[in-house]
Amino acid sequence: MTVMAAVSCGMLSMAQDQATVGDDLGWQVGKTNLAEKAASLQAQGSHRAAARTYAKMARLGTRNTSVAQALVGQADSLLAARSYHRAYSVYQRAADDYGRYLDVPRLCDGLGVLAEAYATGKASRVRLRHRSRAVTIYEQILKLSPAGPMAPTSLYRIGQLQEELDDYDLASRSYRQLLRDFPSAPIVPEARLALARVLLVLADQGDSNRRLVAEARWHLDRFGKEHPDHEGTATAAQLSLTADEYQAGYLAYLGEFYSRPAHFRPAAARRYLAQLLATYGDTPAATQATTQLAWLDSLPPPSTQTETAEEMLAGRKELPPPEYDARVWQELEDAELQRGDAIIQEQERVGKWLLPIGDLGLDGRSATRE
Repeated sequence: MTVMAAVSCGMLSMAQDQATVGDDLGWQVGKTNLAEKAASLQAQGSHRAAARTYAKMARLGTRNTSVAQALVGQADSLLAARSYHRAYSVYQRAADDYGRYLDVPRLCDGLGVLAEAYATGKASRVRLRHRSRAVTIYEQILKLSPAGPMAPTSLYRIGQLQEELDDYDLASRSYRQLLRDFPSAPIVPEARLALARVLLVLADQGDSNRRLVAEARWHLDRFGKEHPDHEGTATAAQLSLTADEYQAGYLAYLGEFYSRPAHFRPAAARRYLAQLLATYGDTPAATQATTQLAWLDSLPPPSTQTETAEEMLAGRKELPPPEYDARVWQELEDAELQRGDAIIQEQERVGKWLLPIGDLGLDGRSATRE
């Protein structure tokens, strides 16, 4: 059973078996008991009429618990009538104003179905998916019941919706929280696969971050050990191959980096390339590593003759030192003594403090100053 189907089943059972509200003196209007009338209308499928009756019960209720029950009944009826936005408003009012008196499991069931309506587009006439609102509703479920039966599913759906919104960093946090707080939840295998997938996306966006790839590989290995017969085994194998290609690519990069003339360290290059071949020999990068190693082996051995420091300095060309102009330096010292720590004014910057290139001696000419 899928996550969304499980949530929908919870709503169906809720709609078929509405919680019985207790008697309240304000609900007896003449010979009519509003609670019985609302339940009867709900059973007949007259959800909008039931919602109006529950709204009247909320106005006439004399106890906070009664008002809270009536508001949830009104929201449930509106939800059954597919009036999603009004249902959301009434759920919000119940949670904000009567949170202490609510039937929390019943409220969370309704909020879960409402969240899916927004996530899938059912709440929109044009089937527009309102993922951010769905995330907000699931977060409200977690706030109302952080360790309740809907908490693992809510975290998983939040992670999925954040993935769809391309917010992979937040998605990884949601999946990690699920695995940390609910390690025995039935949704854990799917969450572990989802986390590995998100981590590989983040690694690809961050130029193959090795820490993220290693974490993804760890979760994939654990998935394979704990759930060898899971339907996601093929997906896990594909993700593992991707993780190995990332790791192999990074080792190939290090081998190539230490083969460059500016960073030439053949021993380090050989070490990384050999590690690539030993650990990830079945990846495409292994071919490149083999070619790179053959090239390193074809190089002549390094010369043992060393150059003395005097020879090294004598062979290098350096810029001529700047010529000393006593008048310029005296003017600078006088200006500094006069101004102290004062801020340099705009009109003084060019004339006194910024020197032309010739004053730096970089062009071989004498410094001049007008």
